[in-house]
Amino acid sequence: MNDRNPVQTSVTERGTKMTNALQWTVLVLLAVYVFINPFPKKTAIELIAFYSSAFLVTVLSLTGRMKLNFRTPLTIPFLLFAFWGFLGLFFALDVKNSIHDYYAHLLSFLVVFFLIVNVFDTRRKLRLLIRLTVLSGILFSSGLLVYYYGIAGYPLTERLGMYIPYLEFNPGFLTYTTLFTVFLSLGLMRLKSDGSYWYLYLFGVVVSAAASVLSGARAAFIGAIAPAWVFLPRLRKNLLPLFVIVLAGMLMFSFVPSVRDRMSLKSLAGESRVKIAMISIELLKDYPVFGIGYGMQTYGNREYVDLSKYNARLPEKYRQHHEGGIFWGATHNSYMDVAVRTGLVGLALWLFVLFAAFRMSIGLMMKGRDGETRHLGTILAAALTCIAVLDLFMDSAFGPQLTIHYVLFGMIAVLWQCHVREGERS
Repeated sequence: MNDRNPVQTSVTERGTKMTNALQWTVLVLLAVYVFINPFPKKTAIELIAFYSSAFLVTVLSLTGRMKLNFRTPLTIPFLLFAFWGFLGLFFALDVKNSIHDYYAHLLSFLVVFFLIVNVFDTRRKLRLLIRLTVLSGILFSSGLLVYYYGIAGYPLTERLGMYIPYLEFNPGFLTYTTLFTVFLSLGLMRLKSDGSYWYLYLFGVVVSAAASVLSGARAAFIGAIAPAWVFLPRLRKNLLPLFVIVLAGMLMFSFVPSVRDRMSLKSLAGESRVKIAMISIELLKDYPVFGIGYGMQTYGNREYVDLSKYNARLPEKYRQHHEGGIFWGATHNSYMDVAVRTGLVGLALWLFVLFAAFRMSIGLMMKGRDGETRHLGTILAAALTCIAVLDLFMDSAFGPQLTIHYVLFGMIAVLWQCHVREGERS
């Protein structure tokens, strides 16, 4: 005899269906958020996707329909960095801008990270996230190449994206997207579950590598070859990634004059970035603990920071000389940017974040329980190496490049959690 109440059963089934529908809605919203990241004119869609997914996850959590998981080795480093950034608000030179950027460019992205960790929380969903990121990068790279050199008619000697007035197409910034796509595509080419899409991923490697080469960014050259060390422990199984890295590096150095000329020792020694770094170091000497504040507009704002004073402290060969007393309004180095805005302690804590991410990915690469875990760990470690090197040459505290950081951190954390859960079950 069945003693179950049919009305209660119906209500329970409807509740389960509603929960599943909301969870899938969140996944779709986050997928949209990640997919549109490289493209311009996306702010409205991006904000809708972010706030809607955050709201739905909050509702699911408060109603007991979703248990949030914060268990990752990145949690403590992130919280420490966020706490130090918060303390810095009390010492910020431009408090209003610092509060805005602390929320918009740190807290919001910590939410993105934990949303990814809790929503794309299985191997299947992680593979979906990687595929979406790759497809987005393929469309971005191929579309930009076709438009810039085909429709707009710029010669191949012109740096890709140089004359398009959108931040996303800046020749340096776009390499975060293109090189990230290259390494993730190489990773998917080796997965048996994605074998039927092998040619699509090969196309992704080709067009994204081409976009990286044609950007003419020396950061792309160094960022492309730096991850080679990741593939050496399993050289025989990683010949394709190494071949792509070496080939891309040779093409950039041999056939792209802008890269070859700018990689010379003479060019590097007289490069304006050295002068920018020197003036930033002088500024840091005056604000070594908390920095000038989290606001990104403070550094170039004469109302708060008189760069001419710090420029005057430098030896003549390192001084900036521009008409009207104008100075470079950014550090052009993500690590220096963090140091200037949050002090040396903030820089140490950000390096702690990177150390934790590297430790996780390398651990998965070397000690993963199965081939897929080791392979994905290798690819994610390579991508992280590339991003960390690009950060030496560019500001990554805003735009698509900032999103890529937290998406990559999320991917590493999800793979680590899957690895840990499977170990606990065995």
